[in-house]
Amino acid sequence: MKGIWIALVSVLVVGCTAERSHLRVINGEKLLSGPIGKEELFREFPQFKENYDNYMPRISPNQSLRETIDSCKILIFLGTWCSDTKRHLPVILKVIDFLAGHNVIYELHALDRSKRDSDGLTTKYRVERIPTVIFIKHGSEVGRFVERPKNSVEDDLYGILAEIR
Repeated sequence: MKGIWIALVSVLVVGCTAERSHLRVINGEKLLSGPIGKEELFREFPQFKENYDNYMPRISPNQSLRETIDSCKILIFLGTWCSDTKRHLPVILKVIDFLAGHNVIYELHALDRSKRDSDGLTTKYRVERIPTVIFIKHGSEVGRFVERPKNSVEDDLYGILAEIR
């Protein structure tokens, strides 16, 4: 009887602690789909981590920007298959982490080629191109970065955050 309880508890512990994978293969293409963490993105697509690690932001953080970022909810919509995401997302994540001192919490939403999600967030926030970064404060959208920078990722994100203050 004791052996059955140990086996049952082991199954429950492993089942409860196992991370759900969002990795999909669609038409022979490997991609992530659904809400993901940065760690899962970096594990499944090491090129994102390599580009993140190798990038050094050209702006300096300050307390005012950190407080602004901390007061925002940040939604990031991406496609691991998308060339703009591959090019800009590592920089976006690094700049946000750099400005926020790694204390920022953002939600990453990986999309398939349809650019739709099961929670309806892409419809709610009118996401048509990726990557899209949406800054929300007090329940309202206060800034957005879409697809590629107008100037540079740093300048564009800095500009959005400066306007939010």
